[in-house]
Amino acid sequence: MDYLSQIGCNTIRLQVYGQKRHLLTLKSNIGNLNHPLAHLNTFDLGTMYDDPRITLVQPVQYSNPKMTLYPMLLPIAMGYGSVHMDIALGKGEMYQVKAYPRLVHCIKAESGNQALWAPDTVRRARVQHTNLKNQFKAMEITPRSIMGGLRLEVTVTAPTLMLAKDIIHKTPLLNLDAYLYDRLELLHPYQLRMITITKADYLANLKHLLTKAET
Repeated sequence: MDYLSQIGCNTIRLQVYGQKRHLLTLKSNIGNLNHPLAHLNTFDLGTMYDDPRITLVQPVQYSNPKMTLYPMLLPIAMGYGSVHMDIALGKGEMYQVKAYPRLVHCIKAESGNQALWAPDTVRRARVQHTNLKNQFKAMEITPRSIMGGLRLEVTVTAPTLMLAKDIIHKTPLLNLDAYLYDRLELLHPYQLRMITITKADYLANLKHLLTKAET
């Protein structure tokens, strides 16, 4: 703090990734409404749609440039996975919306120390393969309730968390049915298809891929 004061910096931006908190457990508001840079604050607000099976999605309209698909669980998921959407509502307000399997949280929790790039030596390939086998063992004992379902998440720009909540409550952006059943004209370009995969099928597919990597 002393060094920041010396250079005349009286504001820092704090970004926190990966931590989920139930809004009902928060005792106070987040953000300072009176801060001159409060309008730059962003919050990721989401809701979980529980299902004992792993839920994946894909766009109905692949031609929509505002939607990006990230396929997962190949080949059994048949191109389904996570979807990122840039949605404009009202007078040009832009929202980033993500629809992704809850399984993503489990994968990140088990692979936090794994390299995110392809191995460039045989030794590194073997290490990565061993890590994936350990991940498989961890997934075997992970409850279906933690692996299954889908998360919808919206990035909102607002001075405080309470204001961000108010903004989202006035939109259909966290309503999964609005993306699946084409009931609202404003979300017509952002319709999704959905499939579910059992934990057993997911593990069988992962085991098959690991076995092929050994041959």
